[in-house]
Order: sequence, then structure tokens, then C-alpha cells
Amino acid sequence: MVLGLLYGYDTAGDVKSSQKTNEMTEEMMDRFAKINGSYLCNDLLGCDIRTISGVQYARANNLFTEFCPQMISNAIDILEDMISTENAKNK
Repeated sequence: MVLGLLYGYDTAGDVKSSQKTNEMTEEMMDRFAKINGSYLCNDLLGCDIRTISGVQYARANNLFTEFCPQMISNAIDILEDMISTENAKNK
């Protein structure tokens, strides 16, 4: 969402902005996966939280309160770096 707000288009047919957003999103996902091993929740958590047993596992292992916040922090760090780098390029 952050990348879309910063680099997305607000005029229909703005292909350049759409492509830029797609490229940056792909970079974000690649960087996140490189650091964390994946960007898919099921892979990261080691369970399927769409199931009762998956939610029970996640709760029993404090994944929602300890692991997920770390993943969010990692995503923020990546975004901050990407935005900073992009801003430096455009100066």
C-alpha cells in the first residue's frame, strides 16, 4: 500500500507510474523473501492460519504476538531503504 500511495498513478492510463509501482513492489517482495525465506504467511509461520489447527498452532507458539511484529518491522526497514534510495535518485 505504501508503494502504491507513493508511486502509483492517479490518472487513468498512467502506464509509467503503474509500471514503476509494479517494479518496486516486486523488488520489495524479493528483498523480503531474501531476508525471511519467503513472503507467504503459511511458509513464514509454518502453519496455515486459514484452519483452526493453524490458528491454534500460531497462538500456542506466540507467532501473532512475537513473530509477526518482527516480519512487519522487516518490511518497514525494507520500505524505508527503498524510499530513501528512490528519493536520492530523484534529487
